[in-house]
Amino acid sequence: MRNGNAPAAAAAAAAFTQEIKDVFSIWTQAWNDGDLEGYLKAYAESEQTRYCSGSKVVRGKAAIANLYRQRGASGQLTVVEFEAQAVGALDGIVFGQFELVTDDDGATYTGAFTVHVQKINGAWRIMSDHSAA
Repeated sequence: MRNGNAPAAAAAAAAFTQEIKDVFSIWTQAWNDGDLEGYLKAYAESEQTRYCSGSKVVRGKAAIANLYRQRGASGQLTVVEFEAQAVGALDGIVFGQFELVTDDDGATYTGAFTVHVQKINGAWRIMSDHSAA
């Protein structure tokens, strides 16, 4: 039996992926422009927002912003693999890989990320970010 909803579901999945790719492009461009505050707009204004890298877990947007400010945020960031999946009308999971070329010595770092995005007041924001380099 053929599923008549399959084309609609595929179109919805493609539209969701494109919408999330578009916001990731804005956030990545802010990073590449040296606009840390623009990049940090990606994160939800919430004490429940989480960032995890290595064994460090940081909770709350203010603490995440302080972490980025302390360690510096510069270089050219490229998302090289990207996969988004809606898990509800207002939530999605994004898996990907990134490459960061630093400004100071041109070193290249690669890694992977898993991000939970949530639509808040009409805008997609990061609720949870787990990055590994």
